[in-house]
Amino acid sequence: MTEARLGYGTLIQRWSGAAWVTVAEQVTVGGPSLSSDDVEVTNHDSPNSTKEYIPALLDTGEVSFNGNFIPSNASQQQLLTDQVNRTVSDWQIVLPDAVAEANRTRWSFEGYIKSIDFSYPTPTQMTINATMKLAGTATLASQYSDDLTGLVVTGSDSGALTLVPAFAGGVYSYGVSAATSDVTCTITPTMATAAEIKVNGVVVATGVPSGPIALAVGPNAIAVKTRDTDKTPTYYALYVTRDD
Repeated sequence: MTEARLGYGTLIQRWSGAAWVTVAEQVTVGGPSLSSDDVEVTNHDSPNSTKEYIPALLDTGEVSFNGNFIPSNASQQQLLTDQVNRTVSDWQIVLPDAVAEANRTRWSFEGYIKSIDFSYPTPTQMTINATMKLAGTATLASQYSDDLTGLVVTGSDSGALTLVPAFAGGVYSYGVSAATSDVTCTITPTMATAAEIKVNGVVVATGVPSGPIALAVGPNAIAVKTRDTDKTPTYYALYVTRDD
């Protein structure tokens, strides 16, 4: 099942010095627009008479947002003040991927208001359109589900199989070698929380082996997913290789 989310509920917020303040009634938020410069390093030894390049400095670009213009609104008036004073402020874009705001994914960055445009059409509402230039690095962070506390792979004939590397918190990809006689395996994940665990899309209780998973000769990819209520899922990748 897809994990796509609507953009409805996205917030653009400015740090006031005491709290995050949402810019009111924004309809569209876009960016940041990340890119990197190119440096040409073509030389007399460049093969096949072809230009050569290396990546140069990163540019975090701009953030744009537009919405309903509310002349009396303090958060929108602050945009004008920042633009006139050339103020560099802390900003964040809060994405609508969780119910509780504290659990949502967010872009964090410093920026300054580069331009503001207003529109007053006859048949529709007044609008405000702002462009912000990012002053440095933009960081994307999510509130992820808790990690597993254990992960055991058991071959149908060999018993417990060795994870490489050994299981550890913060490690999300493992290789496993299985014997030719291991025609299936089971996965036993454990967690300290009551988060949902799925092995290849099938719900498995903590500490309980999954159903048998058929192993073809060669590599077999097995996915383990954990998800706490209202948090971004955590994914584990297992690559079980059965000898021929």
